[in-house]
Amino acid sequence: MAQGRPDRSNIAQAPLQPVATCKDGGIAPHGPEADHSSHGENVMNTKRLVAAAVIATVIASPALAQGAPQHRQHSSNPAYDVYVGGQYVGSDPDPNVRAQLQRRYPGGSW
Repeated sequence: MAQGRPDRSNIAQAPLQPVATCKDGGIAPHGPEADHSSHGENVMNTKRLVAAAVIATVIASPALAQGAPQHRQHSSNPAYDVYVGGQYVGSDPDPNVRAQLQRRYPGGSW
């Protein structure tokens, strides 16, 4: 036997513990050492945790959906993008054309 390793020669001789299927479908040991109460509590705690996560997601979803409006990049250089009244109206590298875009769409109304 190697030093520091457990003796595994008697593993096959150990008595097997009978098992039973619980009401919730899980498998638990049966007999005087079986602790069915803690198994049921674990299942109940898991169900409560899942329910709390679902409720938190439902409550948070509308708040996340109403975030600040995102300005996506419309050109290779965002400095060329023209927004009037928070609305994208066009892009151009020429500052004269960008000024024309701003005059053409005053206040963002088209």
